Amino acid sequence: MKKLIKFLAHWKGWLLPTFPFMNWFLFTMSVFGQSPGRHFVLNGKINIDMGRAYLVPVSYDSSYYPTEAVFHKTMISKGKFTIRGLCSQPSMFGLCIAADSVPIYISNYFIVNSGIQDITCNIDSIREIPGIGNKYMGEFRNFETAQEKRETERSQFLLNYARAHRESFIVLWEMIEKLTGGGYDPLLDSAYHSLSVPVRSSFAGKVLAKKMATMRRFGVGAPFPELALLDTNLNKVKIDLFSRHSKYALVDFWYSHCGPCLREFEELKKLYKENEPFGLAVAAVSTDDKKSVQDWKRVIREYRLPWPQYLDMGGHQASGLLIRAFPTTFLLDSQGKIVKRDPDLKSLSLFLEEHIH
Repeated sequence: MKKLIKFLAHWKGWLLPTFPFMNWFLFTMSVFGQSPGRHFVLNGKINIDMGRAYLVPVSYDSSYYPTEAVFHKTMISKGKFTIRGLCSQPSMFGLCIAADSVPIYISNYFIVNSGIQDITCNIDSIREIPGIGNKYMGEFRNFETAQEKRETERSQFLLNYARAHRESFIVLWEMIEKLTGGGYDPLLDSAYHSLSVPVRSSFAGKVLAKKMATMRRFGVGAPFPELALLDTNLNKVKIDLFSRHSKYALVDFWYSHCGPCLREFEELKKLYKENEPFGLAVAAVSTDDKKSVQDWKRVIREYRLPWPQYLDMGGHQASGLLIRAFPTTFLLDSQGKIVKRDPDLKSLSLFLEEHIH
């Protein structure tokens, strides 16, 4: 096939005037001929006339996909749109619809397989699974139903499912979502190694293995890494987590335009005030970039944040910790080992009441 494409490309100068269809033929061969069965076409219908449609990666992490080209926006015309892309294995996506660059619809996740598929969306059914037909969507819907009824913790459920369905790409993508949203769990390692070699050696499977290896270093029980940051005067410093009486330290990663981060500050201040005398330290690490430094300082002043503030300019060290959602927090013991990752403030309060009061 590659030799045929090369031959046609060489001779297209005199072939095209004679054969008008050759331009279309060359395009088709170049896009689909080199890797048959690895491309998909989504023919979409939605109940709005105009706008833009685009796919959204699982947990907004595009590194699990062979190319970012699949996330480019495509026009909606008279309620119809088409999205094309590379699909080296059954892949999970969300779908977003925007009008005037403002998102007005986002679906729940669904599975795309290679080949041509139809997808139907209702603009009023936000966060629902759109109608899409391929051989994997039946398993995906059954998986979602079983997960809703599960009686075990999610990681244990994923392990049980992986052991029973070793060829399942569905559980692979669910593990990816769990790792990104909930952090590393040794049960995810066990679930991963329960899957078949073809699933583990897929593009997404290889990326997941690398990220689990990285996050394993920053999981519960692992020492929190030493970070070189900037203080509020933009001087280089090493983060200082513990005073003499501290028993636990909470490291809070945030940035100045993060709505959920700002909304948590008042409750976190209350938690800090109640527990600081008994041994809780808090340190905040902002990932603001250079142009947002003044916004970072303004938020510190306006919210009267009483704990030490540090800047990881541009979030480079946070990225090394695989932090993709904000706020992300780490609770450390007095030895600097990670006790919890991303505890909600209510469960954190209960933990502190039991362990330091």
